[in-house]
Amino acid sequence: MIGAARVQVDFWDKEDGYYLNGTYYGDKNLLAIGGASQIQDGRTASTIDFLLERKVLNGGALSIESEYSDYNRLGGYIGGYKSQGIYGLASFLFPKAVTIGKLSGKFEILGKYAKANFTEGPTASFDQKTTEVNLNYVMKQFKARLMMFFLDKRFNKVQPDTWQAGIGLQVQI
Repeated sequence: MIGAARVQVDFWDKEDGYYLNGTYYGDKNLLAIGGASQIQDGRTASTIDFLLERKVLNGGALSIESEYSDYNRLGGYIGGYKSQGIYGLASFLFPKAVTIGKLSGKFEILGKYAKANFTEGPTASFDQKTTEVNLNYVMKQFKARLMMFFLDKRFNKVQPDTWQAGIGLQVQI
């Protein structure tokens, strides 16, 4: 059996639903603080999160997001460990639509930094630092966008450092 709860306070516009978007691409002004926790068979997962998104410059959006997480062998990014971590994200959606061929969209720049500590697992304890930078061409918010990304993961031991760069396409029907 599993138990779960989430409490959230919205100071500006309301976010509907439990599984929230994290961005509304400038459709809402958001200032929200929340916390969630799960428990199953003595294992726990808890988070505290913050989201600020503000409409700017007649069609743009500035977003700042952060989270603290504490996973006690329930969930987490790497199974089998206790882990604690934080991340911060900032993004800016430029207000002016840009037409490329028959496509029309807005550019968004996004940066994210995360740090996590993994303990009491199948190997020695280790730390992970992740840096990510994206340039997105947002055509229909979550339903259509192109992206270029750079992702860098650094470990202090146990796992090798890795990086990725690429392009992606997201289409939802």
